[in-house]
Amino acid sequence: MTNTYDELTAKLKELSSGWAGYATLGSFALYAAGYLALRFHLTTLGVGTDLSVLDERYVFTGARFLIFFASLLPNVVLVSLPFLLLGWLLGRVAWLRTQGGRVAAWWAQPGRLAWLGVVIAVLLIQVLMRHCFALHNLLLADCVPAAQGLREVLFDANKAAFYFTVLTAGLLLTGSLCLAARRLAAQTAWSRAGCLLLGLLVAIQFLLLPVNYGVLIVDKSLPKVADLGGVETLKDGQEAWLVWEGKEGVTWLVRGADPCGDTPVIQRKLVTRPQKDVKKTQIIRYDALAHLLPAGPCVVP
Repeated sequence: MTNTYDELTAKLKELSSGWAGYATLGSFALYAAGYLALRFHLTTLGVGTDLSVLDERYVFTGARFLIFFASLLPNVVLVSLPFLLLGWLLGRVAWLRTQGGRVAAWWAQPGRLAWLGVVIAVLLIQVLMRHCFALHNLLLADCVPAAQGLREVLFDANKAAFYFTVLTAGLLLTGSLCLAARRLAAQTAWSRAGCLLLGLLVAIQFLLLPVNYGVLIVDKSLPKVADLGGVETLKDGQEAWLVWEGKEGVTWLVRGADPCGDTPVIQRKLVTRPQKDVKKTQIIRYDALAHLLPAGPCVVP
């Protein structure tokens, strides 16, 4: 009886220590994803990054990213089914023609899988994932960069969800190819180099996923306020929106007509006040970010 109790206690301790490690690693991953998403979200808007080292909003944003990522997995399955069916049919035809599965044997080489994954990962990063860096300082910009169609993705929630579904499917595909190549036994120097490079590219895709989430998905509406924190009233014709409330300062977007000159010109500016000076926040309504950004895209001469 004593031996059974001791064994049960030891297993419980082992399980608890394992879960503690997983919880710590998961919390750090959520923290890092939330930090990246918030930082690039503020960079997209053009707000000075008032981000402290420790902030619970990083974990909440990371959790929102994880939930959004998980909600897209059924879409990934639906998008992938036609391609999987087509691949299976082609595989069956190739199997019959090669009499014994030579096509399958050809793809059973780890180097071929790894370098195929490298090609796909490079295309995904270069064609889709890195263009989000072109979207920055939008609240004060005269136009929104086209950035390979990301302007439409930024303004349309359905297109943004589909775009993120493609990014997620691409990440799962390259990650699967990396795991499959590493598990094959017939490793060579060529295949090891391919697996190492593919692993690095998959890690870059993992980092770019929360970055794209922060640029294209996070907080696509801004609260319209009655004044600037109870400290400064708005002039006639001016409107203001709360953009960011950090640990040290609060930032608003102020928009209004410039009375100087014959033709009124709409001016936009970002106003930041110290957090300790803000007395109250009166929210009137929430406006879509798309309505606050320039309507036309940038024209490349």
